[in-house]
Amino acid sequence: MREIYVIANPKRKPAAGQALKEVLPWLRRHARVIRVDKDGEGSLRHVKADLVLVFGGDGTILSVARRLHGNPIPVLGVNLGKLGFLAEVPASEWRSVLTDVLRGDYVLSPRMMLHVRVDPHPAPRQRPRKVHEYVALNDAVIIRLPQGAMIGVDVRVSGEPVAKYKGDGMI
Repeated sequence: MREIYVIANPKRKPAAGQALKEVLPWLRRHARVIRVDKDGEGSLRHVKADLVLVFGGDGTILSVARRLHGNPIPVLGVNLGKLGFLAEVPASEWRSVLTDVLRGDYVLSPRMMLHVRVDPHPAPRQRPRKVHEYVALNDAVIIRLPQGAMIGVDVRVSGEPVAKYKGDGMI
């Protein structure tokens, strides 16, 4: 594993700036850092790297998964957040974990991505509404705004009908 794409947003997480100051000199001695992305914007769909190294929390990992949009680069999260369910590497252990990863001593844990398409069916005599499509890791939340009204949700997997629900929303 030689080419690393690094993502951190020091504006949102001040600890990310300090982490970069510590990690980048070490990382550049052991691998090729192809980019340090500090803005968290733009597609990662066409990035070519052996690893995306993310400094942040689970929200940052979820954002990176959306930005990768199916690009199968492994993502390793150094947890600067609170939970760390997805960003599993504690900030204090980055050096030992990266040493193992760069040596090839790791196990990939594949995650399923969801493609969510919201196709609102208008009430009678209403104009058709815009279809929205999203890519998600973990889950998708669908609610009706303004809240208070019931919605109907037709769930399909690979285009095949699975279930129909009515309620306030769905996770």
